[in-house]
Amino acid sequence: MIYPTKEITLKNGKTAIFKNPSIDDAEQMLNYIKTASGETDFLTRYPEEWTTTVEQEKKWIQSSHNDENMFTFACYIEDKVVGNCEIRFLKGIKTSHRGLIGIAILKE
Repeated sequence: MIYPTKEITLKNGKTAIFKNPSIDDAEQMLNYIKTASGETDFLTRYPEEWTTTVEQEKKWIQSSHNDENMFTFACYIEDKVVGNCEIRFLKGIKTSHRGLIGIAILKE
């Protein structure tokens, strides 16, 4: 689903913008997650495991906009993706009270 943009001023004076990623950000999103995956052992993939194409990423971004059980946003600083979060709610009768969350932020 599409949500309003939120801007926050950081301690260093820069502005962090939280918004849904657009399909125009697909390549940047892929580059960001590959970098983040190389900065920690706590994400589910290593950088070389990210074989998603830009076209596949565009489709994923578009599907996130249309899925009422999914909330995805990215954090931008100076027009650069520096983090993202996905919250997915389970749909089953017995599992509708549960959800999944994924989050990654660049070390810098």
